[in-house]
Amino acid sequence: FLKKYQKEGRDERLAKYWAMCEWTDKTVGDLLADLEKRKLLETTLIVFVVDNGWVQSEGPAKAGDQFLTRSKNTPYDKGVRTPVLFW
Repeated sequence: FLKKYQKEGRDERLAKYWAMCEWTDKTVGDLLADLEKRKLLETTLIVFVVDNGWVQSEGPAKAGDQFLTRSKNTPYDKGVRTPVLFW
């Protein structure tokens, strides 16, 4: 997936983030397809829980600068959001 998002002039960290998002989407799709194939989809509760994620920094990379300021390390929205999906 990474090669799809790598482009000249694009921040490598951003390309990795987008590739990881697509990989997650693909694997969740594979799981749903398998459950449907085995006729388990209608009787299975799927719970998707993750941590608060991050807001990817861009621009020249500096040591310890993987995330934008006030991303994971803040008590405000970007630091406390926690996606939870039930299906």
